[in-house]
Amino acid sequence: MHAIEIAKMMDVTITHDDIEVAHFTGAKDVQQRDVIVRFYSRETCQKLLKNRKKLQKKQSDRKYFIFEDCTKRAMALFSKMRQHLPEDTKFHVYIRNGRVLYRPSLQAKPVVIDRDQTVSDLLLKLKLNGA
Repeated sequence: MHAIEIAKMMDVTITHDDIEVAHFTGAKDVQQRDVIVRFYSRETCQKLLKNRKKLQKKQSDRKYFIFEDCTKRAMALFSKMRQHLPEDTKFHVYIRNGRVLYRPSLQAKPVVIDRDQTVSDLLLKLKLNGA
């Protein structure tokens, strides 16, 4: 599906003029490939990031995921923390402005996950609390 159509599913209107560059990643023989899109405006990018929950609600048989640009390290910390959480609480781990954050509950203040030790400490705390 085209980036403009995906944005429309999130109630964000963009045009070809908003997109600086877009390209597929990975091997060409793979049916579902990642797409990287770079926008001229940071504002456009922020609108899409803000409205990405709408995309989850409107998806049918195909899943789309929208991530902001982040380092391999941040993505590794994000994945490591999520892999140890139950499915219904994985959304408590998220990335904002390149930083990995975790909220034990929706009312709690987010904790910055900036190293492997932070992940280990949080998981130990969850285990001790019976979560």
